[in-house]
Amino acid sequence: MIRSDIKGFSLVESLIVLAVIGTLLAVMMPNYQNWRERTRLKEAATQFASDLDKQRSETKRLNTQHQMSLASDGKSYTLTGVTKLVPEGITITGSGVPVIFNPPYGTVTLPLNSFTVSLDYKQAISMTVRVIGIVGKVILE
Repeated sequence: MIRSDIKGFSLVESLIVLAVIGTLLAVMMPNYQNWRERTRLKEAATQFASDLDKQRSETKRLNTQHQMSLASDGKSYTLTGVTKLVPEGITITGSGVPVIFNPPYGTVTLPLNSFTVSLDYKQAISMTVRVIGIVGKVILE
């Protein structure tokens, strides 16, 4: 005799729901990890570009020379005496020549300074920070 007043889920229904959730997680997990890596990279590149732009602004504001030099291992950079660490798992590479912002307009001596911000374990995923021309404009690509 079948009772129609029983409420709840059967074991089979619960297992089907778990299987569907597991399948969805298996499909979505690589996309989530890729998104997380790209977000970390973008945050690090944005911070680096912002620090460069701040050096340029400080040069104009204080009418003093400011510079940024990159450590040879790409794990830190120095902004006029203050060393900043690059987030773990990220490396910044450049020409090895310091970027010097000259007063009174924040101009640079080299026509193009380019830096690549990349993930340590996926060099193909990267962003570029450029200090353009003599005007010293900082561009994140």
